Amino acid sequence: MAALTVPPEELKRLKGLGFLSNKNTDNFSARVLTVNGCLTAAQMTVLSQAAEQYGDGHVIFTTRLNAEIPGIPYEKIEDFTKFLNENGMKTGGTGNRIRPIVCCKATTCQFGQLDSFAIARELYEHFYEGYHNLELPYKFKMAVGGCPNNCAKPDLTDLGIMGWRKGYKIFIGGRGGQEACRGAPAFTDHL
Repeated sequence: MAALTVPPEELKRLKGLGFLSNKNTDNFSARVLTVNGCLTAAQMTVLSQAAEQYGDGHVIFTTRLNAEIPGIPYEKIEDFTKFLNENGMKTGGTGNRIRPIVCCKATTCQFGQLDSFAIARELYEHFYEGYHNLELPYKFKMAVGGCPNNCAKPDLTDLGIMGWRKGYKIFIGGRGGQEACRGAPAFTDHL
């Protein structure tokens, strides 16, 4: 096993940029941001090329619907970032910050009671893009679920929106480590 050479302060800086250290190596996994897990065919090609050229040839999707490319050597991070930026993509979404928004496919699902893509995009643009550099005491997670089937688990996040009887419910506090506010009202208007 090779000795790790990346200093702790550099590891912290890279994590804030969306690069997570691969166990016992000087290689990193890059979190490539998506909005609600939606990618164009062209973006998928860019991810594939980046994985082949800079990483270990794999693309993994995270539970928060971002793409992750593992096996990027430390010395290739700058070139990897430049390649993504030139193709309109970027890294991020790690550390004690606002995390990218998760949503289900209610916009196209037969059970969807709201436009989850539009709501999640609005949350992403306002909160993630607006405040992603703000360091917090913990990870702040948001989710949008289109119906009571609860596929995106909005009741477990810090801020969640769930489609409900042609309206929605809002959950604050999440049960994923904290107690959610119970009895959240069901509203009759969409966001």
